[in-house]
Amino acid sequence: MALINERLFFGANMSKFRYLLCIMLFLPLLVHGGVESVEVHVQGEGNSYQQALNNALLEAVGQIHGKSIDSQKMTLSIEASSSTNESEEYYSSDAYLSVVKEKTKGAVSSYKVLDADDSSGRWILDVVAKVASFKKSKSADRKRIVIARTGVGQTTFRVLGQNIRARKVAEIMDQSMSDGLVQTRKFAILDRQNNAAVDSELILAASDRVSTDEAARIGQSLVSDFVLVGSLDRVQYSTITKKMLTSDRTYMTGSGDAAFSYSFIEVATSQVFFSDTVKVSISHNEIPKADRNNTDAVSEALIAALSNKLIKVLVDQIYPLAIISKRNNEVILSEGGKRLSVGDSYKVYKRGAKIYDPYTREFSGFEEFYCCTVQVSRVGPKQSYAAITAGEEAVPDIVPARIFVLREKITKAKPKLVKSKIPPKEDNDW
Repeated sequence: MALINERLFFGANMSKFRYLLCIMLFLPLLVHGGVESVEVHVQGEGNSYQQALNNALLEAVGQIHGKSIDSQKMTLSIEASSSTNESEEYYSSDAYLSVVKEKTKGAVSSYKVLDADDSSGRWILDVVAKVASFKKSKSADRKRIVIARTGVGQTTFRVLGQNIRARKVAEIMDQSMSDGLVQTRKFAILDRQNNAAVDSELILAASDRVSTDEAARIGQSLVSDFVLVGSLDRVQYSTITKKMLTSDRTYMTGSGDAAFSYSFIEVATSQVFFSDTVKVSISHNEIPKADRNNTDAVSEALIAALSNKLIKVLVDQIYPLAIISKRNNEVILSEGGKRLSVGDSYKVYKRGAKIYDPYTREFSGFEEFYCCTVQVSRVGPKQSYAAITAGEEAVPDIVPARIFVLREKITKAKPKLVKSKIPPKEDNDW
């Protein structure tokens, strides 16, 4: 009897239900999360009890996955159940539920009919159904960025007197930017360069080879808020041999620089949020002695410095470092990790009113007024601690969110060498 019911439920077009679910949900999955059951209260209407129930279950699936399903467009064979002798109890039984779970690939895990009414000549059912839903990780709610493949305007860069492939260096830049942005814990980085591998996993999720609730993972692709488009314009490093002033001995020194021009584009409007070129220079002393003759190591050192500076600019634009709480003379800062180091000092500014362009009336930022100076005393993985070294009274004990932001890092002045004056010889020749 269950076999007869399957045919009535899906008939010759039973594969279309699975196909519809795949079409409705099929998009690349790019974030980690878990599958959970969500309870939905829906109503279904039909010429028969079975048809009303089926329509209610289809509506439940549609609500969870954000699409309204028109069951008539599905052309499913769900004609009047009066042609069978099944009772209403059968459609609430485990036997019928197993049919529903199989044919919906686990999208519907259970259901209960709360009320059934056929007084109007048509069946109207109130149904509570549990539908498998993919729960995104919390990190998916962060600002989402797609890093476009870094462009290069030349085939090679010159490092330590050798030509290295520009495309290889650009790939290192892509990975360095991705790693750095993830480590800020402020952004969700969406991958667009491994779609083939992701798609193969989604095809597996839609197949009969995995558990039925895995189909809920399909269709959870995220759309980015921003796209980072950039070009690696320059990477070079060279060495020279110098002679010591006090002897005939020689020593080697070197220097190099790199440049990356970029645009940060808002996806919703295709508007360039901001664009710039970041440049860095490094000296021989900034590279470990063991790596100074290694072209790959020197290139990676340049790229690391370049991506770190770029990431700092991006984070400062969107999530400026801020004071989040205060106790006595110590404050907690909104970020830790690699961005801050013990001993760093910053000028802190207090945000004021919003500023609008007088001509376009577009929002262009906030008023900011200097209030104090802080010095980092301890760095944690997610936040840091700092002592207020000047202007303690400007920061209240209860710190409002996103008001006190760190803008300028105070560079320590290098001590000047003071040449000692040799006193003139006394003239004793008399």
